[in-house]
Amino acid sequence: MSNKPIWFGLFSYSLTERRGLFLLFLLLFLLKLLPILREWNRTSQAVPPEIQQAFLNEIDSLFVASEEKVQPKSTSYSSQPKSKKAIQPDYFDPNQVSQTTLTSWNVPGKLVKTWINYREAGGYFKKADDLRKLYQMTEENYAALAPFVRFSANGDSQESTISETHSYPSDSLLTTKRESAHKREKTWEPTVIDINQSKAEDWNSLPGIGPTYAGRILRFREALGGFSSIDQIGETWNLPDSVFQKIKPWLQASPPLQKININKSEADALASHPYLNAKQARIICRYRNNYGPFKDTAGLTKTGVINEKDIEKLTPYLQF
Repeated sequence: MSNKPIWFGLFSYSLTERRGLFLLFLLLFLLKLLPILREWNRTSQAVPPEIQQAFLNEIDSLFVASEEKVQPKSTSYSSQPKSKKAIQPDYFDPNQVSQTTLTSWNVPGKLVKTWINYREAGGYFKKADDLRKLYQMTEENYAALAPFVRFSANGDSQESTISETHSYPSDSLLTTKRESAHKREKTWEPTVIDINQSKAEDWNSLPGIGPTYAGRILRFREALGGFSSIDQIGETWNLPDSVFQKIKPWLQASPPLQKININKSEADALASHPYLNAKQARIICRYRNNYGPFKDTAGLTKTGVINEKDIEKLTPYLQF
């Protein structure tokens, strides 16, 4: 018989019962602690209203201060426009003056570029008033430059007279140069050139033709395989008809240098010719493969992609 009191059994628990009681107390503790944690988390993230208002007031003060600083600067900038340097030229020939010289006279950069491009494209000045042809030439710039225009005797200009709307100081040396220029104009004439044998310098010697036009004419001639007629030169890209009519009397025709073998050339080779496009070249090759080689130009009309006008232009270049 045990000597332990009866009530002692009320407070003795097995291991499993003790573990269950521990978990129960732990769960109750956590449930009690959870509301406290949630309240602490909410209050820690919230910004007090007085702090929010102070922050907004600081932002407003910074914005007002920045406006006060920026506004006077913009006003002073608009009230003080950038000063423009006056053009200070010396006597010059508009057909020979260099880009460096124009820039040193305070001529605007865009006007200088337009000026040089105009000359390189074959343009020339006959008189001072022709300066107005330049796109960037304002009346103010023209008034500053025109009184100093002088055409030299050895220049490229075809007219050495000066606009009658301006009066210039008399100069015996200038008069001598003018007389020499007039004499040169009466005696000098371009040399007749062969349209298929001439080089770039030969084209440059013609009136109104500069390096740019000469290069375009030569590239067009190379793509064609040579010019079959003088009128073809008028088809050169961006060549004014007025310039073509001016040089036409000094051109001599000759047979084309290269022909196309219509029965052996591939589509890419045919399409490289200016008078044929890629679609026409493919159909010509397809027709040739299906029906045999072409015997004459009449066979090309059967392809349905070349009209009589195109065949007339192509005929001098075709070889069967």
